Amino acid sequence: MNQLVPILLTAVILILGFIAWWFRQETQRLRQQCASLQTEVATAKQDAQQLRSRYAPIVDLDAELAKVKESLDCGKREHREAASAAERQRTQLAQEYERARVTYDGLKREIGLLEENLEDVSFGLYKPHFSFQTSEEFRAKLEGLRDRERQLIRDGRAAACSVQWTVGGSAKEGERMAKQNMKLVLRAFNGECDAAVANVSWNNITKMEERIRKSCDAIKQLGTVLQVSITPEFLRAQAR
Repeated sequence: MNQLVPILLTAVILILGFIAWWFRQETQRLRQQCASLQTEVATAKQDAQQLRSRYAPIVDLDAELAKVKESLDCGKREHREAASAAERQRTQLAQEYERARVTYDGLKREIGLLEENLEDVSFGLYKPHFSFQTSEEFRAKLEGLRDRERQLIRDGRAAACSVQWTVGGSAKEGERMAKQNMKLVLRAFNGECDAAVANVSWNNITKMEERIRKSCDAIKQLGTVLQVSITPEFLRAQAR
């Protein structure tokens, strides 16, 4: 799925680029055709003038003028038809562009959701799945808790590092290392919590809560050297 979305976006962008290129080529062709018609009209006028000057005694000027007028009218009709065809093509291209843009916006929204889900997964926070026997009340409660946990992670209130580390003399690299370490402990803790929730029943709730607290203490001990730990606020959210 992650590979398909960029391919679809690339295809949409290529289609839009081709449509824009074709529209420019068609517009240039119509302009050239219009210029050619104008040149022909000017040439016809010059020819008519020459004929009138040369054969004035024998040529019916009214008939000659009528021919020139007819040629001009024909040129105008062709120009109007070309302009009308160009307008229809422009309208069609605009509609196709609008449809492609809607598709692009939809894909962009889907990519945003996928990126958001991938960020949650990197912290070990997975979307809960339910069986048909799961009650609606329990489902709503669990989804609400998961939203609360997700918000704490995004606000940086799920894990803490009590030391400002530096790596190679760089505070920025030290901060990056601390964030990675906090992500590791959160991933481990969330995995333990998911395992406890999956095994909970009406007669072992207290035992599962205690299991979550002990997991938090164990992870805190493992993170002593790096000075990273789960925050009490996030522990309360998971142990509810």
